[in-house]
Amino acid sequence: MFLLTSPKDIIALFTQSSQTTNMPYRRLAVGKMFKMPQKANNLFLSDDSGLASKPRPGSSTKPEERINHPTHTSLMRLLTGPGLKPLVARFAEFFPRNLANANISHHWMEFPDLFSFMRELMLKSTAEAIFGPNLLALNPNLCRDLLEYDTGVSAIAKGVPRWMSPRVYQARDKCLEAFKKYHCFLREHPEYLRATGSETGYDTVGGAEIVRMRQNLWSNFAIMDANAQASEDFGFLWGANHNASHTAFWLLCDMLLNPRILSRFRSTIHDSKTPADSPFDALTLTKSPYLSSLYAETLRLRSADTILREPTYQNLRIGPWLFPRAETIAISIWTTHNDEKAWNTGSAADPHPLRSFWDERFLVSADGRLAGPAKSNPQQQHHHPSPQLETPPADDPPPTSASKPSPTSYSSSSSAISFSTIGLDGIFIPYGGGQAMCPGRMFAKQEILFTLAVLLDEYDIEMGGGRAPEIDFRSFGTGTLAPGGRTAFRIRKRAAV
Repeated sequence: MFLLTSPKDIIALFTQSSQTTNMPYRRLAVGKMFKMPQKANNLFLSDDSGLASKPRPGSSTKPEERINHPTHTSLMRLLTGPGLKPLVARFAEFFPRNLANANISHHWMEFPDLFSFMRELMLKSTAEAIFGPNLLALNPNLCRDLLEYDTGVSAIAKGVPRWMSPRVYQARDKCLEAFKKYHCFLREHPEYLRATGSETGYDTVGGAEIVRMRQNLWSNFAIMDANAQASEDFGFLWGANHNASHTAFWLLCDMLLNPRILSRFRSTIHDSKTPADSPFDALTLTKSPYLSSLYAETLRLRSADTILREPTYQNLRIGPWLFPRAETIAISIWTTHNDEKAWNTGSAADPHPLRSFWDERFLVSADGRLAGPAKSNPQQQHHHPSPQLETPPADDPPPTSASKPSPTSYSSSSSAISFSTIGLDGIFIPYGGGQAMCPGRMFAKQEILFTLAVLLDEYDIEMGGGRAPEIDFRSFGTGTLAPGGRTAFRIRKRAAV
């Protein structure tokens, strides 16, 4: 395994993303973490045709054996293409309903753990928004089991044997059985599978159109049996909730511990209130420079994922280095996100160390008080569109080129302040880069800001202890870090404001 740390080399890797794949992730996560049968996993690993609609030159994969392209395309259409807006709308419908079902009154109510409270609410809402009402209706304990798995998943990722972590393995088994039951239910409704749905549609049998697309795709491959299908959808739901719920929790904590930030957040979200059934417009929230800065700083401070790539087809040259084919190349975003040489840490009079939360780190002000997140003068950098707001083509992955090294630098303005990541190409990379950039990045930002807007607009929350929870570094390398231990809190409905 090779570790890249230089921003220049990271940019070069992302620029040549058509020559690499994230197959190390499939071997580790899908194979080990989600128990994908090896024969089925080999179907994906042996497909060398690439992600684009046109097979890669020199590919040995027959057209009818291509599985990576249609799998990737279905995700892109849901999470970045025509399915994104209705997906966000469904989440915006289900989350307030699930929150209301907690029956929180105008009197203080105490709960043992804020992290569990947030994860369960978001998981329920995401599961129904993607898979429809029947997944949870058929499996009422799925959320409990998936969160049990989520808490201990790093043990499986690190190869801890079953006898040492029996609860997490048992939780994984229960989750897989739940998806098998759900898939069996879908097959009992052949009219649903035969129907021609809309990419923006939602069916009360199977939920979003991606579910039907994946079921019909898998039916073309005998090796994609019940176990393999369960592994794929289990991993999909876990991935859709894990980082998002962890990020929402940490941002909530940082706001609750700082009255100034909390007050400014509530004032800012007021501008995106709507008279419709949904209390806020999620897309409008993402366009706020201040909310974008809060979100980006949380990703910078609490993300510890490891980006994995490999030159699958041939040796790969990056600068003076030649990386052998099929060797793993790793990037630790914790390292790049905490590089003292790259980041603005304030001034001697107003210091903001990188291991502290600075709500304005990603802002530039017209009066010069705020200079943006990069330490050095970024005049040579280019402005690029927001990876959270742009909508790539629904079929092929977004192109990359030397002139567009990494679609992570951009700015958005509002009156006297602007949000910017200018100067951080190859440094601020919470979603990775290139063709394999996380397809859920746009949904994640909208659901997280919407979740916190609804929660803090309607409720008062106080954390026990009066300080931020410690980080649990046992999950280092597998995504946004979890807190160590429980965070007791109390909550009540806010008086009308």
